[in-house]
Amino acid sequence: MFPRRNALQALATLTLLLTMACADSRVLGPPEIESQAPALNVGGASGQTATLFITAGVDLLRYEVTEGGGATANGSIAIGGGPRGITFSPTGEMFVAHSGGEVARFLDPENAATPNGSINAGNTGAPFTSELQGSEFRNGELFQAQVSGIISRFTFDAAGNPTLNGTIAAGGRDLILKPDTDELLVPEGVVVSRFVFDAAGNASSNGNFPMTGAGAHGLAVTPWGELLVANFISNDVSRFAFDASGNAFPNGTISGHGMANPLDVDVSPWGEVFVSNHGTNPSLVTRWVFSSPDASGTAIFNGSFSVP
Repeated sequence: MFPRRNALQALATLTLLLTMACADSRVLGPPEIESQAPALNVGGASGQTATLFITAGVDLLRYEVTEGGGATANGSIAIGGGPRGITFSPTGEMFVAHSGGEVARFLDPENAATPNGSINAGNTGAPFTSELQGSEFRNGELFQAQVSGIISRFTFDAAGNPTLNGTIAAGGRDLILKPDTDELLVPEGVVVSRFVFDAAGNASSNGNFPMTGAGAHGLAVTPWGELLVANFISNDVSRFAFDASGNAFPNGTISGHGMANPLDVDVSPWGEVFVSNHGTNPSLVTRWVFSSPDASGTAIFNGSFSVP
């Protein structure tokens, strides 16, 4: 399952960050792509469809993508700031971290996309700055990263009102939950940091493992548990598999076919990978499928489409 993006809902969604405001500030949203880039969120078997959200300027573009088919533009959502991170709550509400230093909320994002307030320093006391990046949900709690090295945690009451629930001293362009081990993975410099949770929800470090590319931005986890990392500088996507003891090891890279300065990556439930590329004009989303649905599968280019 994909807790961060709720890709297994009735209407699956994917997020990708595609644009970047400057070399030092990422978005991705989801991820996500962590510099000011659009984010992609995808869904999943032949004929399955999903809604893909891509950040562009201060808006989110919506695309309907189909397994084995194309991508069709389906309007946009005004955010009010450069989207940096996109995630979905267990109920399907969309949360968009943006350059205005807050997290905007939207109900029914695949259709009406009704604004539902925001999370900011004023209404929660969160240590937010304009450096907000990737977002993620775990057990109904929102984790919000920012480049300055702080992850803020938020719980919600029955009415949906947020409360700051502490912070984690870690930060990077993105973060993602690895559902099979319930670990939070966070890119920090040249390593991916790992955090685990006790029964009370307290986070503690579980070590780290080295990156294989340069300029880590967006993260994604495949249905079979591989971690994918979009590398803005080395122009590729790193693959990491995990052994029976949970140790991570490099499992190759995905590159070429127009991949240039990738900012974000996401995976549909049917296992197709979508990568947003900042280094193309217009911005290009490249698509990849695998020869088998496991860590031994070879990534195969599956076309691309451009976005404004």
